[in-house]
Amino acid sequence: MMDQIRCPIQHVISMKDINRATMEYLFQRATNISQRNSTEIKRTLRHKKLGVMFFQPSTRTRLSFEAAALGLGGKVLGFADARMTRSGDFFKESLEDAVQVVGRMVDCIVMRHYEPGSSERASQACSVPVINGGDGSNEHPTQALSDLWTMHTHLGGLDGVRVGLVGDAGTRTLRSIVIGLSKFNPKEILFLLPPSTELPKNIISILSAAGISYQRYQDISDVLKDADAVEILPIHLPNLESSKDDGTSVNLVTPDCYRITKGKIIHTNSSAYILHPGPRLDELSRDTDLLPQALFFKQVSNGVFMRMILLEEVMDASK
Repeated sequence: MMDQIRCPIQHVISMKDINRATMEYLFQRATNISQRNSTEIKRTLRHKKLGVMFFQPSTRTRLSFEAAALGLGGKVLGFADARMTRSGDFFKESLEDAVQVVGRMVDCIVMRHYEPGSSERASQACSVPVINGGDGSNEHPTQALSDLWTMHTHLGGLDGVRVGLVGDAGTRTLRSIVIGLSKFNPKEILFLLPPSTELPKNIISILSAAGISYQRYQDISDVLKDADAVEILPIHLPNLESSKDDGTSVNLVTPDCYRITKGKIIHTNSSAYILHPGPRLDELSRDTDLLPQALFFKQVSNGVFMRMILLEEVMDASK
C-alpha cells in the first residue's frame, strides 16, 4: 500500500482524506484510551468548547460527541433541532453564516446536515475545525472509523478478512465503510442489497481502483456463513436528504432473507461479528443481543472513545 505517512487531521469531512497509516494511528490511540478508567483519562479539552450543530435528528452521534467532549473535560453548546435556530425559522440563515457565527464561540464544530457536501462547505467557511456527523446520503466518517476500529480489534486487523455489508451501499455509513476498507486489503466484501437495487457505480469504482473483490448475495444466511464480520443497516431507510421524517418507515417489515436472528446464527454455525450503526428496526433481532459476536451496544462505547481521539486530534489538544 502506498501513502503510508500519517496525515495531520484538520477537519474530519470524508474517509477519502484519511489514509491507512492515519486510521491505524487512530485505532491505536482509541484502543489506548479505551483501556483506561475515567479517572485516568487526561482532561485535555478542559479549556475547549465543542459546538454541536445538528440539522437532523441523532441519538448516538450527537450524544457520543457530547460524552466525548465532557469526558475530556471540555464544554458543549449547540442545538439538536434547527427549528430553534435562525437557520430553521423565518430567516433561513445560510449554512455559511451559521457556522461562522458558531465558530466564533467554540474551538470545534460537529455538524449533521441533510445536504450532501454540507460539511465540506462548512469547513471552507468556518475558522475552526469541522467534523462531519453525517451529510445527507453522502458520508458518515466518524461512524465508519468507529466501526472499522471495532472490526479491526475483534478480527486482529482488516487485511485478509471478508466483510458483509447488508443494506443500501449508497447510504452514508456503508459508503464511508467501503472507502475505509479500500485503504486496507480485505479478502472480499459481500453485499446483500435491498430488493431491486444495484451496487452504486461510485462504490464499484472505489473497489475496482483498490483491487478489492466483491460479490452480491441473496440471503443473509449465506452472508453469515462466509463473512468474518457483518455490518447491517435497515433495509427500509428514510430520506437522508430531508430535514424531517416523512414517516415512510412506519409498519414496514423486513423480508426474512435480510433478517439476522439468533436461530440463523446457530443454524449456520456462524462466528461472524455482527455490527449495526443503529437505530435498528426488525432486521437485527433482539434475541442476538447476548451472543458473544453481537457488537451492537459495544459499538456505542467504542464510538465515544473514537470521537474522544478525533476531538483531541482536530483541536491539537493531546500535544
